[in-house]
Amino acid sequence: SITSFTALAFLLAEPWLAWDLGFQLSFATVLGLAMFGGGWPKGDTMAERTRAVLLSLGRATLVASGVSAPLVAYHFGQVPLMSVLSNLMIGLTVGPIVVGSLAAALVQGVFPVLGKAAMVWLVAPMTEWLVGVIDWLGSWEAAAPRLPEFGAGWLVLVYASLLLAWREDPRPCDSELE
Repeated sequence: SITSFTALAFLLAEPWLAWDLGFQLSFATVLGLAMFGGGWPKGDTMAERTRAVLLSLGRATLVASGVSAPLVAYHFGQVPLMSVLSNLMIGLTVGPIVVGSLAAALVQGVFPVLGKAAMVWLVAPMTEWLVGVIDWLGSWEAAAPRLPEFGAGWLVLVYASLLLAWREDPRPCDSELE
């Protein structure tokens, strides 16, 4: 896949990335979503499309959390049980926060008052929500139970099991139907 090729290219250029947690989480999560995330949500009516999108977001959150959990457990010695709930609660705010912040920064140079207003009235409340949800869920005692240390061999076993569990989507592509 293009993701595997990209990871390999990165590793050939910078071999130390193999030990970088950000690299590991990024590529494991993207590959997990590509393998287990499902297709693009479809539906004939607005209600069907809305339901399909919400189910797809839920599935993507479960897959991303499940695929990244072994790496998080290995590196930090705990499993973030609240990650699925927190991702569902904050997932729809991350995009607007990033885009809103970039747009406000661009506008700030030309219309300083408008740029500041966008940050204060649009971006700040969403950011406060995001931080509040993380602080609230992170404060729960059972949010991330500690695990005993385990060797990297277990990671190989877990991810090899995921590869063995993967099945290519049997549904035909739109181009195959024509």
